[in-house]
Amino acid sequence: MTLEEKLQVAEALDEIGMDIIEAGFPIASNGDFEAVVAVATQVKRATIAGLTRAITADIDRASEAIRFPQKGRIHIFVSTSPIHLVHRGACPQSDR
Repeated sequence: MTLEEKLQVAEALDEIGMDIIEAGFPIASNGDFEAVVAVATQVKRATIAGLTRAITADIDRASEAIRFPQKGRIHIFVSTSPIHLVHRGACPQSDR
């Protein structure tokens, strides 16, 4: 989605009373960071969330992106599927 499309969707969600809007993954790219900042700046009522991995740099970047709204949230996820764990080097490869 373009920045303008994300802003249009966020505005529509805010207007219908959505309580939380996850606006993007700020560490993924400068474009995603800017989109989260723009949504956080534009939205009036909803809590704005930035998605992060459980990595300090991700959390810091999301914190920076959502510093504008009255109600910001950081959504932290941890990959636990076998394929994610194998490719991250967190577990030995299995025969499965």
